[in-house]
Amino acid sequence: MASTNRRITAREVAEEAGVSKTTVSYVLNNTSHQSIPQHTRQKVLQAVAALGYSPSPVARALRTGRDDTVLLLLPNWPLSGPLSAVVENLLDELDAHGLSLKTRREGNISVSSNEWAQTTPQAVIALHELAPDVEAMLASKGVFVIHALLATAAESTHTVIFPQRLVGKLQVEHLASTGRRRIGYAAPNDPRHTEFASLRIAGSRVAALDLGLAEPLVEHIDPSREDAARLLRTWTSVPQPVDGIAAYNDLFAAALLTAARDLEIPVPDGIAIIGVDNEPLSEFTLPPLTTIDQHAEAGAAALASLVVAGLAGTPLAAPPKSIQILSLVVRESA
Repeated sequence: MASTNRRITAREVAEEAGVSKTTVSYVLNNTSHQSIPQHTRQKVLQAVAALGYSPSPVARALRTGRDDTVLLLLPNWPLSGPLSAVVENLLDELDAHGLSLKTRREGNISVSSNEWAQTTPQAVIALHELAPDVEAMLASKGVFVIHALLATAAESTHTVIFPQRLVGKLQVEHLASTGRRRIGYAAPNDPRHTEFASLRIAGSRVAALDLGLAEPLVEHIDPSREDAARLLRTWTSVPQPVDGIAAYNDLFAAALLTAARDLEIPVPDGIAIIGVDNEPLSEFTLPPLTTIDQHAEAGAAALASLVVAGLAGTPLAAPPKSIQILSLVVRESA
C-alpha cells in the first residue's frame, strides 16, 4: 500500500494496473469515444481503490473544462428541518470525495441560464423531474443527473426517494395502533409546503381506509399557539371528537402540545399527537413527542453514493431506493 502522506499519481495507477497512463485517463474520465474492455476497466478501478488514488481537482478542471462541483437544484421550499440537514450531510459526504456542493433555486435554472456558460458541474442533483430540454442539455454536456424525489417515479437507478406518502401513512398507522379511531391532520397554510403536505395527507387517507377508519379531518393552520388552540377547540367539540392528531412536522406538533396544555386537554389520554422529523426539540416537549425520523444522513449518503458511482462509472452494490430512511420514534405523546 502506498504512503498516504502524498498524492498518488495517475502514472502509479497505470503501473499498478499494467496499462498506459492514457488508458487510466480514459477510464477515470469515462471518455465517450474510447471503448475500453471491461476487464481492463476493472483492473484500473481496482488499482485506484488499492492505491487510494484521488485525481487532482485542479487538473481535472483544466482537462475537462468543468469544475469539481455538484449542483443541487432547490425548488421553492423552506430550507429548514430535514432539507437543511440533507444539504449539510451532502456537503460532508461529497467533500470526502473531493467534490464541492453548490445550490441554486430551480426557478433560476434554464437551458439559456448563464449558470451553464460560467461552469459545467460534474453532476446535478434535482429535487424535481427536470424539464426535457434541461435534461437533454445536461446530457449533451456529459453532466451526470440524479433525482431526489418525494414520491416513487419511473424505475431509475439514478433516483433516491424520500417517501412522503409513507410518512403520513406511518403516522396514522401508529395512532391507530394506540387505539385512536378519529384522526385529524394538521397541515400548513404556507404554500411552499404544499408538495410535502399533499403527499403526507394522501398517505394518511390510504392508511385510514386500510384500517377501516373514517377519512382524516384536514385543517390548514400556522404553527402558532393561537391557531393550534383554535384547531383543538374545533376538533374536540364535533360529534365524533378527534382523539389522534398527525401533525405536519414537529414544530406544528409542539404548538399543538402547548395549546393542549393551555386548554387542559391531557396528552396522550385525551388526545394523542405525532409529529415528523425528530427535531432535537421533540424529546424536550411536554410530554416528549412521538415522531417520524426521516434520517437525513442516510438520504444524503445515498445521493452522494450515486454521484460518486456515476462519475466513476461503477455500479452500486445495492440500489439507493432500498435504503431505509424512515423510522418511528415512540415517546409519550402518542
